[in-house]
Amino acid sequence: NGVGSDCSSYNYPGGAGGAALRIVAGALQLSGTVSMNGLAGVSVSVSCSGTYIAPGGGSGGSIWIDAGSFSGTGTLSVLGGDSGYGSQRNANTYLGGGGSAGRVAVYYTTSTFSGAFGASGGMQVYDDPLGEGGGHGTVYLHNKQSGWNQLLVDNAGIRNISSSRVDTVGLQLSRPAWLLYGTVDGSTTALSLVVSSLKLLGAGSLLVPYKLWDLRVTNTDGLEGDRSGTLYTMGSVDVSACDPVLPIGFYVYPSGSLVFGPSIEARGVMVAVHGRVSGAVQNITVSRIDGSLSLYGDGQTDGSLGVSNFDFAGSLLVDQGSVLIEPRNLASAPRGMYVTFGGGVTLRTSGSMSVYASQANGTYVQSAQLSLSSSASMTIGGHTVSGTGVTLVVPGSMSVAAGTTISGNGLGFPSRAGPGAGPTGNYGGTGAGHSGEGGRSTSTAQGGVAYGNTLRPASLGSGGGNGVGSDCSSYNYPGGAGGAALRIVAGALQLSGTVSMNGLAGVSVSVSCSGTYIAPGGGSGGSICSPTTILVVLVVLRSGLWPERCNCWARCR
Repeated sequence: NGVGSDCSSYNYPGGAGGAALRIVAGALQLSGTVSMNGLAGVSVSVSCSGTYIAPGGGSGGSIWIDAGSFSGTGTLSVLGGDSGYGSQRNANTYLGGGGSAGRVAVYYTTSTFSGAFGASGGMQVYDDPLGEGGGHGTVYLHNKQSGWNQLLVDNAGIRNISSSRVDTVGLQLSRPAWLLYGTVDGSTTALSLVVSSLKLLGAGSLLVPYKLWDLRVTNTDGLEGDRSGTLYTMGSVDVSACDPVLPIGFYVYPSGSLVFGPSIEARGVMVAVHGRVSGAVQNITVSRIDGSLSLYGDGQTDGSLGVSNFDFAGSLLVDQGSVLIEPRNLASAPRGMYVTFGGGVTLRTSGSMSVYASQANGTYVQSAQLSLSSSASMTIGGHTVSGTGVTLVVPGSMSVAAGTTISGNGLGFPSRAGPGAGPTGNYGGTGAGHSGEGGRSTSTAQGGVAYGNTLRPASLGSGGGNGVGSDCSSYNYPGGAGGAALRIVAGALQLSGTVSMNGLAGVSVSVSCSGTYIAPGGGSGGSICSPTTILVVLVVLRSGLWPERCNCWARCR
């Protein structure tokens, strides 16, 4: 219900849920509509102290059919009810949530049914991120004669993103349908579902919600989708028998595992791994602008013992897509993060890779070969608590073509942080120090101090001082962030593009405090290092050693 805390008589009901129907028939011809929908919350046309009230939608019910033959062109529907809404939309309007869709299951011996299924979650009427649409519904089809079965989730294109379900890097996740088995306690009981086909359409998503549960898709063409849906798993999912071009996305929680075949292509879909990637996956392609691969510090591949978090024997090709290697916000990566691509890494056609440092020992990426071409880019981020950086180990050749970039600009320490942080100044913040002292401001504040190692630079750049107004306490503008730190160990390095770990400028200020304009300080540059570096000139070192064994990052300190 939507109630008014300041108006006790204002208590508007949420929508009722749908009923449950079971049909057992020798032959079922459905040309009409069977609907067990949830209802929308009541729409409210009055306000409570100027605030409009919005009840929630009811959830869809259940339809369970067991028939010999199933035919017709009708509709089976278990829609979630939309949220209620206030008749006016203003800053004081509270937002109701949509109801979840229900469930449909059809068991048959023969079927010529060509009708429709409706199992989408109810909408949050104002489409506001503070209110959410309901969870997605499931449709299960089972041929009793052949054994073929399909699990379908189709949310009719409604992207019910949840503001309360956020990934460690801020990625908002959807409210998927849950794969459940009645009253079975998934926390203590292991269960398995084997399906011939898993089909996710219209932004429909599915969750395997328990560590002890697994889902396996058996047919080569068993994964179906329009690249808008995602399979989330806290248990085990096995799609190793399916075509390597993925038509749906995958999100693996820390307790979950995912089994692929020898090769996969994330063509316009997301693959994000906090848990385990099992099986024989070797070669990975990430293509199209929306294609992405995210490897987190709490994830791993089978066989990655002691050295690597992720160890892929084959190659990685990023063609327009993006790759993220991200351990920063994860306490479960205390010793550093290590990722290996035995067959090499190729970034091309505006493909990108972002690599961020872990707190304890940085992040290491080893690849037999590494190539950037055709406007490709790589982003390097330092750890802003410990000051660690990123190491690229390429025993073979590394090529950075003209027009490509490796950049850690502004991804070192933030404003006023780091060993050479610029002090905050009255009206004028000072510059951050690193190789030398930071510049003083006109307010006579001293710049940041010099630090680091001339022969083996490994430090992040520091943040510039803030500019504040002593007569305007709310005026506090940040100094520029420092640059990141990168170390390259390569058998041969051809550099025709740009590698930059620059500090950023202080924020430009267009307002004045009592007629005086404020100017924050700039951040200091970061570091580019190899064991035989003189100043910040890149040289070539031939080394086939794993960084953890040779402790290469420590040698830059």
